[in-house]
Amino acid sequence: MDVTGIETVDVVIGSIVNFNPVKPISHPGPVNFYMAKAPTGASLAEFHELAPVWFKIYSDGPEFTSSGTLTWPTEFAETIPSSSRRLGGGVYLLRVVHIGLHLANFLNGAQLYVVCAHISVSSGTGTMRPNLLSFPGAYSPEDPGFFINIYHPFPRSYTPPVGDVLVC
Repeated sequence: MDVTGIETVDVVIGSIVNFNPVKPISHPGPVNFYMAKAPTGASLAEFHELAPVWFKIYSDGPEFTSSGTLTWPTEFAETIPSSSRRLGGGVYLLRVVHIGLHLANFLNGAQLYVVCAHISVSSGTGTMRPNLLSFPGAYSPEDPGFFINIYHPFPRSYTPPVGDVLVC
């Protein structure tokens, strides 16, 4: 992977990170934000970790209307967890995953749209040990957030896929 020319954005714990797609998200489904810290002494260009290193900082879900239909958000802004002093400063990958559920009533029908950003987090001390995830491998086609009919009958609840949002 050639990362020449990729910019790393400086953020402070408590900063808002916006995800504004070039085109509005047209497929119904959730968006999750994950972060993974680059190993000490390694750059993001050298980051090829398949072990559990990812933790979730944000997960959205649908709004359930009075008519029973689902409405999904299309724009996103999330705060780098400000309540956590255990989020150590350093270089991180921020992974934004939109899960298109328009064909999720078929096994393996959910579609993943993934984008990553390089961020450098200033401040914060310590080592965090939330539930860590691996990509690939965190999702299964049978997960409730992946294998669901969102059209008929309309679901009355939605369980997002894997990982709890980091709350410290």
